[in-house]
Amino acid sequence: MVRFSHDGRGIALRNSGPSAGKTVFVSNALPGEQVRLRIDKQHNRYDEATAVEILSASTERITPPCQHIAECGGCQLQHLNYTGQLNYKEAMLKEHLEHAIGDSNIPFEPYLAAPQQQFGYRRRARLSVPAPSHNKPYMGFRARGSDEIIKIQDCKTLHPTLNRLVPAIQQQLANMHGNRAIGHVELLLNEQATVATATVLIRMVEALNPQEQQAWANFSAQQQCDVLAQYNNGFKVIAAVTKQPLELGYFVDNEQLSYGPGEFIQVNPFVNHKMLAQALSWLELTGNETVLELFAGFGNFSIPLAKRCAKVVAVEVAEQQVMRGNSNATLANCNNLKFVRADLSRLFTDYAFGKEQIDVLFLDPPRAGAADVVADLSFIQPSSILYISCNATTFARDAAEIVKQGYRLEKVSMLDMFPQTAHAESMALFKRVLV
Repeated sequence: MVRFSHDGRGIALRNSGPSAGKTVFVSNALPGEQVRLRIDKQHNRYDEATAVEILSASTERITPPCQHIAECGGCQLQHLNYTGQLNYKEAMLKEHLEHAIGDSNIPFEPYLAAPQQQFGYRRRARLSVPAPSHNKPYMGFRARGSDEIIKIQDCKTLHPTLNRLVPAIQQQLANMHGNRAIGHVELLLNEQATVATATVLIRMVEALNPQEQQAWANFSAQQQCDVLAQYNNGFKVIAAVTKQPLELGYFVDNEQLSYGPGEFIQVNPFVNHKMLAQALSWLELTGNETVLELFAGFGNFSIPLAKRCAKVVAVEVAEQQVMRGNSNATLANCNNLKFVRADLSRLFTDYAFGKEQIDVLFLDPPRAGAADVVADLSFIQPSSILYISCNATTFARDAAEIVKQGYRLEKVSMLDMFPQTAHAESMALFKRVLV
């Protein structure tokens, strides 16, 4: 293997025959290794393969703890030790930035990770359920390189409170006579109480019959978890052990945040806390700043920011998130924080917040990035821009545009929000260059 690909596979080159020089992407292979592989798919420009025997192993190779690793496509890097995972992700991010910005001197800060929680960290996960052709429905994750659903009994990355439910849910699904109703199952950790509880959210394409509802009510009582159903018109409580099953929550910066099922949250609570602390440290807020936060959600960053500056305008496209954010702000006594709804693909000047003087622009966009936002910063001209990204490709694109508009990339770091996977998040601070 000559090097890593951006999705965590090893890269080899065919060295003989009519396809000599052709790239081969090899799952379960590390750079420097010699492996015996199986070709899974052939394409015109490259092939896809799986290492079936390790002939000469890397010193960074470890034995994956997951029993489903050979089939499940969820974790691409369990065979690589954790230090190797972090170094790989940082190198991938650096490569994207260097290519986009055209500068090899990227000011990297140490990567942000929670090594003691490299397993058991996920407080939310969605598991697929196969099509109705299966007589005994089950749930699982997509297979490696396939749309097939792999049945799982255990997931090492799930928070223990959620993972312990997996075998019981599998049995519960199997007792339902054919999958005529279920789209997927989502597991959520509700951290509002002193002891965290689990919420099982079942996406339904048709209503549960009375017998099935009773079976899930029994399941709720036995497993001490909430069971919700999601229909096209909203959510329904099937059975609950908590007082407000449709109100989930967690604590951040000593404040309780509430959110609803189906709303986006940061999956890794351990890295989320570290990410917030680093963002506040990098910004060095004095208490006098006006902050414009885009893609704000329901307050994960907004409320800590509001506690440390003069004013925060938090912008979100989803009306439900705006309502939730304003409610969370009220509970936290953040009178200087206001959530507003806006379509962030439109120009800043279409909205009042796009015409106000701001000091800090805070961005945490979805995977598509924030191309429309950063296309023209001349209206607001913030002194600082803090950008958190979940996609190295779109982040590098946007970073290059920000630099082009007169900003200096002050510092950047990789955030390991999803250990054992090839997914890497990042944080960057930009400062306006005064002419």
